[in-house]
Amino acid sequence: MPAAHHLRTPGVLLRQGRTTRVGILDFQSRQLRRLVRHAHARVPYYRRLFEQNGLHPDDIRGTGDLSAIPVTSKGDLRNLPLGDILSSGARPGRLVKRMSSGSSGMPF
Repeated sequence: MPAAHHLRTPGVLLRQGRTTRVGILDFQSRQLRRLVRHAHARVPYYRRLFEQNGLHPDDIRGTGDLSAIPVTSKGDLRNLPLGDILSSGARPGRLVKRMSSGSSGMPF
């Protein structure tokens, strides 16, 4: 999905004006399902993590299922090869390195 689509998403909600609570929850659930499907299909680490926990993207139907998604930490990710945590199609040479003053003192 083009990056521009992701940038338009907040604007869609704003243009709708008075969105109902149900409308917002439906939007959040659709976005979550899309994110989980993407992670499973295109990021080796998340595909393995889901499979190790017996989770399939279709098991996540909405925000009420968030607790079923396994938690991961920066430490888990920091110890993996870059190819395991990048989405397929990502070009490592185009990544931008940023340093923060995060609380751990360890860059990621």
